[in-house]
Amino acid sequence: MHENFDPATPEHRLRKFVVASLILGVVVLGVAIFVGLRRRTSADRPAAPSGALASWCEIRRSWAREDGTLSADILLKSVRPDQRSEREGLLAQRNAVAARFRNQLLPVLGELNDQRVLLVEQALVKEGKARANTAVRLANLLTEADAAAGDGAADAHLRDRLEQLRAALATAAEALKQRIVTERQAADAEVARALAAIPGCHGVYRGPVTDENTGDSPYVSWDELEMRREQLASSIAAKIRRLEPAEQFTNQVYHALVRRYRPVLSNCFQKQRRVAPQTPRELDLHIRLQANGAIRTLGLQGAEILRDCLLETAAQWRLPPPSRAGETVVVPMDFAGI
Repeated sequence: MHENFDPATPEHRLRKFVVASLILGVVVLGVAIFVGLRRRTSADRPAAPSGALASWCEIRRSWAREDGTLSADILLKSVRPDQRSEREGLLAQRNAVAARFRNQLLPVLGELNDQRVLLVEQALVKEGKARANTAVRLANLLTEADAAAGDGAADAHLRDRLEQLRAALATAAEALKQRIVTERQAADAEVARALAAIPGCHGVYRGPVTDENTGDSPYVSWDELEMRREQLASSIAAKIRRLEPAEQFTNQVYHALVRRYRPVLSNCFQKQRRVAPQTPRELDLHIRLQANGAIRTLGLQGAEILRDCLLETAAQWRLPPPSRAGETVVVPMDFAGI
């Protein structure tokens, strides 16, 4: 037989009180833990920028959406280098947009006295100068290549000009490509470190204030520099291709001279040396050819005896026919080494 249980007894009331107290304690503890975690999370989360700092972040973020307008990425794809007026018009339009950006940002920078912003701007200035210096190097290399290529005609300096062009091509295709990659990575890392100190300020625009008066435009992007580099390499390669036929023809004439007329060349050079021992061994032989490869004229500066000796038999020489009658080929000859 079971013992009767009376819920009104003091023992039962005490038991209910203990259970209720335990439940309440667990609830209170859970709430306390939740509130504590929320407070800790809020304390750990950096405060969002405010005031002039927020304005600075917002201006740079908003203008990041106009990066394509300010950089020449699209411009270079839509306008050929020879379309000067169209290019200048688009540059003027872009520069006006860049001026509007500066007019918005500079007053805000004047209100700020924040070391974190200063570090970001300094990193952007440094990046801008790196881009501008690379842009200047590209422009200088193009000028040097144009001077070396000339009008594409062969002359006494053809070999040196081609060597200069090939060195310029290696610079444009390899050295400057690596330079752009390396400097871009370094700039990205430095700017990212500086921005990390300003919570909530991400995706900011990386120009054009930082590039003003350091390049040929207010803002030149890394992508634009890479396109310029590729265009430069292609341009130099084209210049080399225009000169290579003249180089190849010069080599053909040189080998024909050495193969067919080595004794004459050597004997005449010895006559020259006996009269003028200081005559250099390397001289440029200027030969104007007829359509059939016969010699029309032969010139040799600074070695008259050598020249006159060669002319005694030059009328009978036959060399590779030129692409057009009357073409002049300048053949560097090492008379002592043939």
